[in-house]
Amino acid sequence: MPLPPTFSSLGEDVMINVLAFLGPTDIIAIGRTCKTFRSATARRVVWLEAVRGMMYDHGIPSRTYPLDALDVPSLIHIALSPLKFARRILNIKEDSPLDPSSAWVFLYRLDKSTLKQFSLKNVSESYSYDDVYLVPGGRFVLTMRRGETLLETPATLLQLWDIGIPGSRQDIAHLAGVTYPVTVEDFSRYAVAPSTDGNGLFLITETRENEQIILSVHLVHPFGPPSTPIAVNKLALGVSHPVISWAISDTRMATAEATGRVVVWDFVSGKSAAWSVGIIPDVASQDDTLRIHLHGNDVFLAWDANLFQWGIPEMTLMNDLKNLKNRRPLFTFTNLFVKDDENISHLAPPPFIDNHSTYVGVQSPWSSQFAHSRFMLITRGSNLALYKMQAIENTMSCQGELPTILPTRVAVSDDFSGVSSTTALWGLRRCQDDQIFVSMEDSRSPLVHLVSTSGPQNSGAISGVRLSLGIAATVLQVSICPATGRLCVLTHEGDILIVDYLSHS
Repeated sequence: MPLPPTFSSLGEDVMINVLAFLGPTDIIAIGRTCKTFRSATARRVVWLEAVRGMMYDHGIPSRTYPLDALDVPSLIHIALSPLKFARRILNIKEDSPLDPSSAWVFLYRLDKSTLKQFSLKNVSESYSYDDVYLVPGGRFVLTMRRGETLLETPATLLQLWDIGIPGSRQDIAHLAGVTYPVTVEDFSRYAVAPSTDGNGLFLITETRENEQIILSVHLVHPFGPPSTPIAVNKLALGVSHPVISWAISDTRMATAEATGRVVVWDFVSGKSAAWSVGIIPDVASQDDTLRIHLHGNDVFLAWDANLFQWGIPEMTLMNDLKNLKNRRPLFTFTNLFVKDDENISHLAPPPFIDNHSTYVGVQSPWSSQFAHSRFMLITRGSNLALYKMQAIENTMSCQGELPTILPTRVAVSDDFSGVSSTTALWGLRRCQDDQIFVSMEDSRSPLVHLVSTSGPQNSGAISGVRLSLGIAATVLQVSICPATGRLCVLTHEGDILIVDYLSHS
């Protein structure tokens, strides 16, 4: 009687097709079992698919790495980088900083077209930066420079640079630049989001022109020779005061304003929707503000220890943004920081008597298209909670009494020392199967926090470690890529530090 077929008796081409569905750690584990599997797992095509899967899961643009030119050891290193960075955080000794493997200063540069535009010659020594953003993958950096003092003209300059993948030694290349002819006060903010095909970047800005707030979107193609950004769309909000907060998901963005208006705009189709939420915050107070989160067809607003949920109405091309109806929220969640083991059915909302605001962690456009990566981080003073968005969707079909407790709290803490009313917080990014965000209590060095979301035993555990920069600096802002262990730091002096926490030798 013939023996039943086994996995090891299959042809190598079949094994390779099966291995393409596995993660890097599973591939390595299988390769250690016997010579047959070791031979199959050493094939380049196996690790090529593993890298592509890692890039997809972490929102990295599909052409970030020169995959055709990388050998098997390089592919293995890239595929395992998220796991290696997570393990470095988890394995660090208590009170010990996480030391970098390398650190260098990104010197300011201007491309020739910008020098010609502003009639400048050689002014690099006097230049500095006002803002910086590290695109997932760690290869591309977007810098912002306000122009009053240096360009001697009312303008703000956004520039996209290729600094090379972590571990490479290539020259820095300027890819694109966009100049906004507005004063410092009239350039409010910017964001970067992936294009729908994964081959480009959307640059989204908020400016004030002729006493009116304008949202503008440009498309940049970073892969290939330097190119001129393409204007995609523009929306005039019809108000003169800046937006309080915004959120971006796929090709949609939502804005919250001081007038109590919420606007949702699809900047590709041009359709929009707007309504009044009936909440008028005190714009003069930093402790009374609105924080917005956009998820699918729902908008969430955090305000005064409450979280409100609205469904997005039908979006149209010719939307009247002025004559708005006041829409009641679908749900109002009050017990935001209640722990799972408490009897939540008889709880009243916690008696917050402090002046802290309720913050929603900055939403990353790079995870909005991946359902398994959608989380919401909520903080208030030393209280912190992490929620999975898929679970919140289930409340839409609930029956009976309206819920006040957000379902499926991944993590809750009432003594989280990394967050306070004066703390800067940057979130959320996926790292392997967990979530990472960065906070900063002072200007010495940032703290990186890992919230375990991958297993029932450790789910909700929060690990934190201080990041050593390797270079003495006073930190103003940070931008992190957990998938590669690369950190981008803006200092108070206007310099940019590129810090790597994984060895690439």
